[in-house]
Parts: sequence; C-alpha cells; structure tokens
Amino acid sequence: MALTETENWQVSTVFLGLDHQFGRGPPLLFKTMALRKGGGDCEQCERYSTWDDAEAGHAAMVRRLQRQEVEAPTGSLSITSMTNRQAAKEEE
Repeated sequence: MALTETENWQVSTVFLGLDHQFGRGPPLLFKTMALRKGGGDCEQCERYSTWDDAEAGHAAMVRRLQRQEVEAPTGSLSITSMTNRQAAKEEE
C-alpha cells in the first residue's frame, strides 16, 4: 500500500487480509510498521480499520520519524506510539 524511506527508517503500510482485532471491536485490516534501516526489527506498529486511516497513519508516522531525525540526528531516536486520534490531532 505504501513504502517510505527516511534517513534512518523504512515505513511500510500493508493490507493484512485478515482482521487482526479478532472480534473485539472494529476490524483491523491495515498495518504500518517502522523498521530501523540496517536493523530490520519493527520498532513501532499501528493498525487501522480503513484505507483512509492507514494512509493518514502512514503519513503521520513518516512525519514523526523525520522530525525526530532532525531533533536527534545522532541516531538515538525514541519512538512514541500514538493512537489514530492523536495522529489526527497532529494533522490539524
């Protein structure tokens, strides 16, 4: 669905094909992951119910990571997980 690379990160958003909510709320069908380049481990993950939410969440994660790269260029980045509502507030 989307793949974006920053200086230190690879952000990938995919359609999962299965509901990862497992019957406990609205279906979670999309997933965005932040992978540190060279490390490959998923350091942040967000799941979404709709394509639009997944697109917005992907863009918000890329912006957060790019901002952190500027604020902490030494590579000692910390990632703060945000809910969809927090990400939407950031958009405003």
